[in-house]
Amino acid sequence: MLKIKEVREKRKLSQDDVVKATGIPKRSYVNYENEITDIPLSKLQNIASALKVNIQELISGGVDTGEGLAQEEAAQYPSLKEFHADLKKDLAALAEGMTKNFEVVSKGIMQGLKDQQKVVNFIKDLDAKEISTASKGLNEFLQEKE
Repeated sequence: MLKIKEVREKRKLSQDDVVKATGIPKRSYVNYENEITDIPLSKLQNIASALKVNIQELISGGVDTGEGLAQEEAAQYPSLKEFHADLKKDLAALAEGMTKNFEVVSKGIMQGLKDQQKVVNFIKDLDAKEISTASKGLNEFLQEKE
């Protein structure tokens, strides 16, 4: 559970202050703060930067004053480990998906190159005289239809 609102209030900042600092639309920010909408990691980093805290502090709700984590915050630390574990799984799944997509794209490119080579070979095998004769015959046919 994110503690954006608590951290923002501890920093004595308004929602408008954070919106202005991050460039996030106010409605989106309010939805993030009220946990109505999931926050993309990049937006979470922007919010953490605007509040001058790290993401861990937004997760735990504490503002690190340099004195270390309070006991209450330390009790919540396992949830941060769970967050990291989930993030690691998500990144692994993303990497696997990207690898599969790369393989599909690579196969498509290779097939396209093979097809292009077939066309080049076909054109090389054509006799210029035959092309001229066929072209002439096609023109005559088209003129007859007009």
